[in-house]
Amino acid sequence: MDQARPTAPARPADAPQPGPAGPFGRRTAWFLLGVALWTAFVWVTFIRNLAKDEGRPTSFYVAHGVLIVVDLAIAAALGVIAVRVLRATRRAR
Repeated sequence: MDQARPTAPARPADAPQPGPAGPFGRRTAWFLLGVALWTAFVWVTFIRNLAKDEGRPTSFYVAHGVLIVVDLAIAAALGVIAVRVLRATRRAR
């Protein structure tokens, strides 16, 4: 039996339309930028503390190194998205 694919419900006429920066507004962009900065701060602090630590097995440093790289990459991506949205929605002064 062949079933038809369900279609998405129609968007109401009064629903907000995506702007030039996509579905994000300035408030969301500022939040994303704050998350990115906080994440970077936390992991940089952890790197500094990890550098002082001695006597751990190599696997500990490898595992945390991978976590640091991945999380800092996510923070960088969030920061880039936030800055692009803020630039795209900049108000004329």
